[in-house]
Order: sequence, then structure tokens, then C-alpha cells
Amino acid sequence: MSQHDLSRRDFIKGTAGAAGITGLAGCNTDGGDDDPDGTDTDGSTGTDTSQDPTYSLQTSALEYDLTDLATSEADTHDEAYVENNYSAELGVTVLENGEEADLEELGDVHLENEEGEQVETTEEGYVPEYAVEDGQELTVRAEINGETVEETITVTKELPNGFYADARIQEDGEVLYDTDWTTPYSFDNHIVDRQAFLDQRSEKREQLSAENIISESDEERFDEEIEKLRSGEYGDFGEEELVGRFFGSIWSAINGLGVYEGSEASVNSMNMEQAMLDNFDYRPVFVGGFTNPKEPDVPSSGDGEGFEVNSKLAFVDGDWYHGTEDFGYQHISKVNENPMAQENSGIVAVSVLAEFERGNTELLNHDDPDEIVEATVTSPVTLNGNMTELELSDDISWNALNQIRENTDWTEAMAPLELATAIGSEIDGNVEMEGETPGSSRIKLR
Repeated sequence: MSQHDLSRRDFIKGTAGAAGITGLAGCNTDGGDDDPDGTDTDGSTGTDTSQDPTYSLQTSALEYDLTDLATSEADTHDEAYVENNYSAELGVTVLENGEEADLEELGDVHLENEEGEQVETTEEGYVPEYAVEDGQELTVRAEINGETVEETITVTKELPNGFYADARIQEDGEVLYDTDWTTPYSFDNHIVDRQAFLDQRSEKREQLSAENIISESDEERFDEEIEKLRSGEYGDFGEEELVGRFFGSIWSAINGLGVYEGSEASVNSMNMEQAMLDNFDYRPVFVGGFTNPKEPDVPSSGDGEGFEVNSKLAFVDGDWYHGTEDFGYQHISKVNENPMAQENSGIVAVSVLAEFERGNTELLNHDDPDEIVEATVTSPVTLNGNMTELELSDDISWNALNQIRENTDWTEAMAPLELATAIGSEIDGNVEMEGETPGSSRIKLR
């Protein structure tokens, strides 16, 4: 739609109505008589008391009530529907020396955004919902007798309780993921710049991670151990196994095992990720943490149960890795070799990545496997829920788990979760992902 200058009669609405608006006089009097040449004077002294009038604007709020919107049908609406049903009338009164002035003396009147561009309006001078953002500051600008007068207003929108996001995440101008939901509204529109999201995530990780993950006294020892691993002194390792051993070296340095004195840092996913970034050139690096649940029935155990085992899930430079504090870190292709997945290993925990099967209640009759899988697959994206809490459909959770098992590239598997996390970190509410797979999901905000 083309932009229109606002009609004085349609756009300029007196907050008290047209009645009582005074005319724009060329001068004001204070009760004295006019002298013969038309100059106002004080009756007793003849002093010139004329003065230029002062103009100002008085505006009403630009408000939108969307609470009655049928959100399930929003993707069937068009701009004409929005204009007819969700446009706001901005009331403006011109004041001359504090009194309502004659509208006939008013020149060009329009609404501008922060960039100085005129805001789109309907032919009748109303502002459709899609033309402005919630919380946006706009400027009402008018010309009065050659003088520019302006007033700043803020847009407010009362949103419906639960709606799908018309959203996409993009990087360097390329759309990485676009939800299967498009509407003409602006309240549900979210365009996420991936680099901005990653910067926000990095800032949060740095806030949460320890200041000295590897102690200063251990830095030299750590560098020496890493060099021995690289040089083959400890064995001829391929790149994937090296990455796993580098993770293990970080864990040992934090805990003070072997040659290390150790630091007081926690071996959490934020510290492991930060240490990997600080000490190696691998990019990207994402690390999450989750818990493998107890075996529910262990005859040799006094209470019949096993014990939980904490794990890390990491994506490093194109590959997924899985690790535990006691059993080391391996490429995802070797997850079945983890002791948790081996019979008669004595490790009585159920491996999420190796052993979880949807519907296998025999292994997990005392836990909710869907919730465990959800926590596992979201942990590297959300920094274990510190960015936002994501709620995934069961289908999305299990499909994401399978993508990780198949060593799917991060962007393909996790871009939809990045988009949902970015939106969740901006809004005050819950974020749900509905659908069967991450790549075909819809994001619902409540």
C-alpha cells in the first residue's frame, strides 16, 4: 500500500471533539484597546504587548486491542482485513498558547517512525496494526503557520493469549529457517539475525562461566599435555578422538586429576564450552549438559535401582560428541561403546543417546522419557535453560535426538531451536514448538 498524508479532518481528532476549538488569531489581547495602526497596546501606557503565538500538540495514545483475534485463522487474513478490523485512530489537538486552536489553520500533518519515514495509513487516516510495532516510539509532526510542531507517542498493543509466531532466522541475508506460518500482522512477526543471537548467547555464557576455569598454576601443564596429545606422544589419534581427549583434559584440569592441581570451577556445560573456546581454535562450539536416568530394576542394588550419570552433549567444528565425567568423551558415532550402554559393565544408568527408544517403558517406567529427551536436545542451544525454557512437542524432541545420533549438521538440526530460543529470550512468556520435526515446526507464544 502506498503511504498517504493524513487528512486533517480524518486524522486530526480533537481529544475533546471539534466543539470548543478556538480559531487561530494573528494575535492575542489582554483586554487593552487596539491603537490606530493595529498594534496592541496597554491602555494606560501605550506599550506594545504583541507576541507570537506558541503552538503545541496534544495527542491520544495509539493503542491496539488484539485480544479478540482468532489467532488460528490469522494466516488467512490479508492487509485489507487488518485495516478494517485492527487499525487505530490517533487523536490530535493543536494548542495555541495552551488553548485549542482552529484546525483550518493547520498545514501538513503526518506520523513518522524513528528513521524519519512516514508511517503508512489508510485512506481515512487510520494506522493499521501491521504498520507499527509494539512499544515503538513515533513522532506526530505538523506545520502551523510555517512552524513545525511535534509530539512523541508510544505504540501499545494488547496481545492475544497464545498465538503462532511468523518468524525466521537468517544469517548474512540468507534465511536458515522459516516457520510454516505467515500473517499480515506485525505483533507476531519475529525476524532473528543469527549472529546477534549467537552474540547474546556468548554474552550469557561468559556471565555464567567461571573467571578461572583452568587455574593459572595449571595453564603451563595443560598446554604441555595438549601438545603431547597433538604430537602423538600419547598415541596416534584421529581428529575426532583428539577432540574427545581435549574435552577430557579440560575436565581433568578443572578437577585436579593427574598432573593438575585443579581449580574451583564447576564442571558444568558453560565452563566446558568456554574452556574449549579459550584454548582451542575449533569453531563453532556448543555444549549442553543432561542427566542419564537410573536403571529402574537392578537386582544387585539394595533399593532395586541404579544411579544417575551426568553427561555432556557437544557440537564441535562439524561433529557431535557425547561425554561423561567418568568415562571420557567420544564422537557420537561411538556412543554405543559408552560403558552405560554395555551389559555387565556395572554402570546402572540408562544412556539417553545410546539406549533411549520411544515407547520403551520397560527401561524407563519411573521417569518421563519425553521430558528427559527434551532437556537433552535443548541443552546446547539454551545453555541448559539459562537463555529461555523451550517446550518441544514429543515428536520434535525425539526427531531432534535422532538427528544428533546421525551427526546432523548443527544448522540443519538446531536452527529452528535457535529461532525459538532467540524469541523466548526477548518475550515475557512461554515458547512452545509444535509439529513433527524441528524443520517443520511452528513456534507458539503464550
